[in-house]
Amino acid sequence: MNVSQEYDRLYDEGKRLIEEVNPCNFVKTADGFVLCRGGVPCCGNYEIDYRWGTRHEYRPSGPSEHACRHLGPQGCTAKALSCKLYLCTDMKKAFPKLEAKLANLRTQMREIGVTGIRMSKREHLLEIKRWREA
Repeated sequence: MNVSQEYDRLYDEGKRLIEEVNPCNFVKTADGFVLCRGGVPCCGNYEIDYRWGTRHEYRPSGPSEHACRHLGPQGCTAKALSCKLYLCTDMKKAFPKLEAKLANLRTQMREIGVTGIRMSKREHLLEIKRWREA
């Protein structure tokens, strides 16, 4: 299997697992924010400072400058493998069996060279190609 096919296989398996359990239970609020079961803004209505491990929540009046560029009005517009295999800390604790299965898929994902976040399949494949050519 080539990298593109493996990417699709992992994405489809992650999608199937997420749809089976529906851990996030996404809803759109009247003011246009996408929230999950835990009431946390999703895909960029918050920012995380990875240097300090802190999250700064905010509710901008318009689209967030920190929102994922693939976030459209109906949700994600990209086949983003790393996002598909991700659960927030609260959902990891609430759904440990699902998290274990997703963790296994994330290991396989890293083995094929997918490491970035908030990237489409095309962006991932271009990154892998550049990395292999370097």
